[in-house]
Amino acid sequence: MEKKALELALGGHLCPRGFKKKETAWYCKSAGMLQIVELQKSSFGLQFYLNLCWVPDGMEVEGMPTPNAHKCPIRIRLTALFPEQRDEIEKVFDLET
Repeated sequence: MEKKALELALGGHLCPRGFKKKETAWYCKSAGMLQIVELQKSSFGLQFYLNLCWVPDGMEVEGMPTPNAHKCPIRIRLTALFPEQRDEIEKVFDLET
């Protein structure tokens, strides 16, 4: 699988739910907050990470309305959110194997 195929697969699930893509992140303004799903590439190979981020209404961060994930006050990596499935998640996002 290539990076583009991974982006298309994520977009296929996120876009019907109101997310809009910009570069390698998807943004959705919902009741009370901005939600961000960011696909981050590892510096060491073709491994990727999925970062989930939120900006509560009334809070301004640099780059609004589409801030970089690392600027968001609330963020977590998918593997930290589901530690029991860490190995499976990492396998899905490892495009080298």
